[in-house]
Amino acid sequence: MGNKSFYKFCFIIISILFLPLCLFSETVNYLGINQLKFDGTKYQLRWSAISHGSTIIEDFLPHDASYTRFPQKFSLYLYREADFSRLIEEKDYELQLAVKDGQVKSLKRDSISPDEYVYSYVSRLTRGDVTLVAQFSIFHILRKGSEIQVKEWVKRDYDNVRKFEEKVLNKREKWVNEIRAFAFPAVPDKESKK
Repeated sequence: MGNKSFYKFCFIIISILFLPLCLFSETVNYLGINQLKFDGTKYQLRWSAISHGSTIIEDFLPHDASYTRFPQKFSLYLYREADFSRLIEEKDYELQLAVKDGQVKSLKRDSISPDEYVYSYVSRLTRGDVTLVAQFSIFHILRKGSEIQVKEWVKRDYDNVRKFEEKVLNKREKWVNEIRAFAFPAVPDKESKK
């Protein structure tokens, strides 16, 4: 199985496993915010989880969007017991493979400081030679004390994918600055919740 086939197979398997969780799991507001606003769009909390007892993940979608077709998505991840260097290494490796495979273009990696990294890139979901979805992603990783805060923003286009890359790359710096300035919610310590 070639790399592209392998990645598509993995994407399908992960989607099959992830979709029921999104549709049938109860959404718990772990981070204390039900909605947020970014780049003029209001987002509602749509999905949440605690992974391995120490990582909180929350997804926000625009009010009228669904996971099957969304124009934008904002996600927050809070790692309480993770190795920052390893997280950066894993993200670097994941994106290097995607670039090599042709799935990611226009990758920009900014090391703002030893405790802050920003990745921004364009990716495409294709079927044969046809692009089904073009996607622009910003992944902001910040170490704050013993916690790691991650903000991820995704913007998609299903209809005008040819012009999408140029359009989003012209606004890349603006959006990177906005996501860096976006305040991560204050979350109580695990001990204070007991």
